[in-house]
Amino acid sequence: MMSTRMPACDALESVDTSVTPNNINETRISDSPNPPILVKSVSSWIDKGFMNELSITDHELRKTDQFGFFVTKDNAIEAPISKTLGNTEPQRRRELKWEDMLANWDLYSRRKHSKIKSRARKSIPNQIRGKSWSHLGKIEEKKKAATRPNHHMTYSEYLESDLLPGKEASDTIDADVSRTFPHHVMFASSTLLEDPPDYDNSSSAGALCGALSIATDDVSIETSNGPRLPNGQALLRRVLRSYSLYDKDLGYCQGMNFVTAMFLMYMSEEDAFWMLVHVMNFEPCKLRELYTVGMIKSQRVLYVGSQLIKHYLPKLNRHFETENICYNMFATQWFLTIYSNSFSFDLVTRIWDIFLVEGWKIVYRVMLALLKKFERELLEMNFEAIMKFLRYMPKLADGPEIIERALKIRLRMRRIALLEKQFDLDRKKKAKMDAKLI
Repeated sequence: MMSTRMPACDALESVDTSVTPNNINETRISDSPNPPILVKSVSSWIDKGFMNELSITDHELRKTDQFGFFVTKDNAIEAPISKTLGNTEPQRRRELKWEDMLANWDLYSRRKHSKIKSRARKSIPNQIRGKSWSHLGKIEEKKKAATRPNHHMTYSEYLESDLLPGKEASDTIDADVSRTFPHHVMFASSTLLEDPPDYDNSSSAGALCGALSIATDDVSIETSNGPRLPNGQALLRRVLRSYSLYDKDLGYCQGMNFVTAMFLMYMSEEDAFWMLVHVMNFEPCKLRELYTVGMIKSQRVLYVGSQLIKHYLPKLNRHFETENICYNMFATQWFLTIYSNSFSFDLVTRIWDIFLVEGWKIVYRVMLALLKKFERELLEMNFEAIMKFLRYMPKLADGPEIIERALKIRLRMRRIALLEKQFDLDRKKKAKMDAKLI
C-alpha cells in the first residue's frame, strides 16, 4: 500500500495549500507518448527564501540571478547575496582537481576516500557538481543493475509502463509539484515565462539557452522570443511518480519534492530519478526511514538533535525549555529535506556536497552552527518572537559562513551512534511499559 504520510508537524508550512492539482486522471505515468529522458540539467540555481513573499506576476521577476531564480532590485537587499560563481584561479584549480578525481574515480573511491571527503568539505565546483553527485550516488551502476533480470525496471520502463501510482500519491504529488521552488525559472508557471528571462550571461545561468538536448511540449516551455526552457514541473512530476512505483510500500511523502527538484537543477531527468533512489535507500543518506510508518527515524534524528543542543548550547536549550519551544517545531523541516526547501542554495549545495560523502553528521553540525550564530538574538526573545525568527532565519544565513562554523564543531560519529542507541533503548522500554498497561 502506497503511503503519502504527512510529516508529524507543519514541516513545510510555507507551502500554499490553496494550489489546485493539475489533471491527475492520466492513463500513463508519462506526460508524453514517447517521453524523453535525456533532457540536460540547468545547473547552479539558488533558492532565495525571501522570494516567497513576492508576487510572481511582477514583471521584474522575469530577471534571474546567476542561479536561475527570479529577482528584483528590492528583494536583493533583503537577504545576503550569494557569492558570485566567477572563474577565479582558486576555483579553477579546485575544478581541475575534481575533474582528475572523476576521471580516476575507482581509485579515489577505493583508496583515497579521505581526499574525496576533504575536497567535498571545501565545496564541489558548481560547474561539475551534478556530475560529481552522480558519481557519489553511483548512478551508472544503478542504471546497469536495472537492466538485469529480476531487478527494478529502468527509468524508461517506468515512464512507458501502464502502471499507475495510487490515487492518494498522485494527488499529493500533483499538489506539491505546483508549489516546489515557484520562483525558479525551471519550476515557475508557464505564464511567468511568456517573456524570456533576462539572464546574467557572465554566470552559469547564461548556459540555460544551450542547456537542452531534447525538448518536447511536455518537458519544455516555449517563450515568446527566446529559447525553450525545461519544464521543471513536468519533469518533477514524472520522477516522483516513477519513484512511487519503484518503492510501492512508501509511495510518496512530502519533502521528497524539494530534494528531487534540486537534483533536476543539476542533472538529467533519468539521473535525478536514480539519485533519488540512492539518497532514499543507500548509505550514508538513507532518507527513506524518515518517511516510513511511525516515522521512527524522524523521531530518532530529532532526539539526537535535541541532545546535541543540550550539550553544545546549554544556555539556549534552557531558554527554549522555559519558552516551551519544542525542537520538532523547526528542526523537522530542516531534517526532512536536508535544508533544501527554505535555505539559500549556497548553503544547501554545500551541505549536500558533504552529506553525500559523510552522511548525517553535517546535518547536525549545520543545525548547531545556525543556532549558535543567532544564539544572542534568540536568548532575548519570547515564544512568539522565537518562532517568527526561526521562520525568517533562512534569509539571514550566509552559506559559506555557516559551513565554516559547522565544520569547526567537534562532533564525532561515535557520539551520534551512542545517542541513537539510547533513543532505541528508551523506545523499547516505553513499548514494554505500554504493553504491561494493556
